[in-house]
Amino acid sequence: MDIKERTREERQAEALPIIKKLTELKISAAEHPEIRELLKLIQTYILTGQRIVVDIPFPIADVDIKGVLAIDVKERVWIKFTRGD
Repeated sequence: MDIKERTREERQAEALPIIKKLTELKISAAEHPEIRELLKLIQTYILTGQRIVVDIPFPIADVDIKGVLAIDVKERVWIKFTRGD
């Protein structure tokens, strides 16, 4: 199975909507270490091209931050806030 990896520019473009949504929701990395951790993972994803599975507890909002920062262009990049099971 061939993997066509995203370029650095494509990874940046995939990450931008995530960052914009955090800004729109007024969720600040300065106030929440969980968001800082997410942004560090996004930075690693962009710089290294490493596939990253995100699973960060965000107890103040009673949710988990879950998703995949995918390198294969056939796989969707997604992040969502989900209630714990």
